[in-house]
Amino acid sequence: MRSVLLALFLAMTASSVSAQPSTQKVERWRVAEITLTSSHAYKDPFDDVTVSATFTHGNVVLVRPAFWDGGNLWKIRFAPTEIGVWRYKTTCSNPTDIGLEGRTGVMQCVPYRGDLAIYKHGFVKVSANHRYFTYADGTPFFYLGDTHWEIMHERFNTSNYPGCSSQFKCEVDKRVKQGFTVYQTEWMAGGLTNPNEPVYDWDDGISDADMPGFRNADRKFQYLANHGLVVANAMNWRGLIPKYPDDYLRKLGRYWAARYGAYPVLWTMGQETDGLYPDDPRNLDEKWQVLAKALSENDAYHHPLSAHMCNTGTTVASNSLWRDKPYHTWYAAQVQGAPLPVGVAEDFWNSLPTKPAILYEPPYEYFWTNRAGERIRAYVAFLSGFYGFGYGVAGVWDDNYSDTPVRDSGTTYDPHFKFWYDGLNRKSGDDMTRMRDFFSKLNWWRLIPRYGDAKWQHFIRPSEARLATDGWKTYVAYFYNKTTDTGALEGMDPHTQYTAHWYDPANGNYTLIGANIQPDTGGSWVIPSKPDDGDWALLVQANDVGASPPSHPNPKSATAIEWFSKGVANHFPPPKVVGGMYQTELGREWVSLSGEGSYVELPGTENLDGMQALTISVKVRLNAYPPQNTAIVSKEGSYRFSVDAHGSWHFELATSGSPWYSEGTVAVSWIPILLHQWVVLTGVYDGQTISDYQDGSLCGASQPLVAGPVALSTSPLELGKSNSQNMNSMNGDVCDLRIVESSRHPTQNSENPSKER
Repeated sequence: MRSVLLALFLAMTASSVSAQPSTQKVERWRVAEITLTSSHAYKDPFDDVTVSATFTHGNVVLVRPAFWDGGNLWKIRFAPTEIGVWRYKTTCSNPTDIGLEGRTGVMQCVPYRGDLAIYKHGFVKVSANHRYFTYADGTPFFYLGDTHWEIMHERFNTSNYPGCSSQFKCEVDKRVKQGFTVYQTEWMAGGLTNPNEPVYDWDDGISDADMPGFRNADRKFQYLANHGLVVANAMNWRGLIPKYPDDYLRKLGRYWAARYGAYPVLWTMGQETDGLYPDDPRNLDEKWQVLAKALSENDAYHHPLSAHMCNTGTTVASNSLWRDKPYHTWYAAQVQGAPLPVGVAEDFWNSLPTKPAILYEPPYEYFWTNRAGERIRAYVAFLSGFYGFGYGVAGVWDDNYSDTPVRDSGTTYDPHFKFWYDGLNRKSGDDMTRMRDFFSKLNWWRLIPRYGDAKWQHFIRPSEARLATDGWKTYVAYFYNKTTDTGALEGMDPHTQYTAHWYDPANGNYTLIGANIQPDTGGSWVIPSKPDDGDWALLVQANDVGASPPSHPNPKSATAIEWFSKGVANHFPPPKVVGGMYQTELGREWVSLSGEGSYVELPGTENLDGMQALTISVKVRLNAYPPQNTAIVSKEGSYRFSVDAHGSWHFELATSGSPWYSEGTVAVSWIPILLHQWVVLTGVYDGQTISDYQDGSLCGASQPLVAGPVALSTSPLELGKSNSQNMNSMNGDVCDLRIVESSRHPTQNSENPSKER
């Protein structure tokens, strides 16, 4: 009788309490929470029942799992990705539970009105070229992390530092002010004696006793999210993996996705999960992968997922046990010892499939290195193809709060204890601010590591320097040798003048070396000595690139677009512009296309094919990505530049023996086109291979399988035109189209086109 009365009471409670307002209002990308009250009593709510909600907005459908929050409460956390009306409906594994099954509601998503980048641009994702992270709208995301392995024990309401009422909030606020973007954490599942904050302990499963710990984690997740930080969070391994069967691990992965997946997060799984050490009996990658797969399958936002790697003495990308897992999308690398050895960096850069690599756990300051060592590793990371750095400092990463700390046995650098506030106030944190400022003034995502390649550099002490370049236009070198020796840069344009600066990473000051530096006829420039024997960054930039909008001859004249075909200058009739218009700014003009059926046709170009070699270039500025693809330049049946819905572009070519999309006839760029920026796209066919260039930087190449002259077709050249298949109209601006019968690479000297640089 008592059980019947209880069920009746819960049913009445569900009908009266779980009803939600008819419409909830939430800003785009921010978390909204829905509370449900079950009408049934369950012996083990976590294990016995599952609940989810399907959210729809037009053709967009997102399914979010619910999580049990103690007692008879379930919650759903949802962050809308599009502005407008969202409708949801819940389903339950027990369809008779009227408190959890069939609940409906409406959410009104409104624009975000704050200043935090993560909500202005959307959650983090992997870039189109799989080299770095971007926001949802394609804006590059600068990964600068601070490490807090003991975050669950950082005091939320107390502090032992004068003027600071909350240890946790002071740490967050300081790092936000310093420009950090990521909080690297492990969410401990119990296992520590005398915890200072409530923790969950899922060593014995998830029960009501764990809810205070989860709510403690909730408030920390929320505080981090409210301050614009992305949480690189790991479910800690302690006692978890070997104990549970796979089915229970899947439920844990689902629970973690439900509870925290609507926040700005990066999944990093457990500590040193990828590989572990050879003598460690916990070789549990397969168990972790069961959990990771479940986490990924229940993550409607597809947050990037990684496994914290073992030290690179054991694990690199090429032997990663996670490399081929479809749910594993980036490398959280641990590199101790020397600053990112070249061989290690090249392994991550060259291993397939391509994934972003973050220097996630280097030696921390006063935990194996000093301030300069921490700073050096940050710069070397970004110049070695690791587009992100996980900073750490003793006292903070291990939450050293106690008045009588116990020194970690692995601490070898500094014999003195460091409390959390000592670490928080170290000057190396300000060095990270300067590092981010330095790279943020550049297109850091376009810097290609050169790994000692003699085509780009000859350094006197190559093991203590690192170089990355954006083609021939921008050179960034870092010298951390204990002398003033430097060397020479190679591959520069001898017909271009450059401006060079020394940058002091310890104080942020630039020192001008020269504003009109001229490389020699071979494209080489000898670098002057460093200002002193400390670590210094060298920045060298070409003076005559980056004008926007580009210059262009008057498109209304008879010589509107100038072509070079078969080595002879030809002037074609004016272009036919359909649905577009000419734009003018300071005497410069270009064709603007609206994306609504507009295009440009170039009369008299039907015979512009059959070349033994081909170079084609165009200046373009996209205002929006297409729903599927758009052909920026196309001579159907011969050659085409196209861009997809994510900004990834490619050069496609057909030859006498290789039709469209046959093997080796497509070069896909690994540098996406960013919106609202003028870029020069160039495709080169040398008679055997095809290559992509963006603003002079090589960004894609095919296998040497396309030999033969360019295929003949009767199609004219067209810009931005849709077709009946998968090509949409272009929304953007175009000008300065050039076609040359030669393999004239953008980095080559026009007077000496055979000279490689």
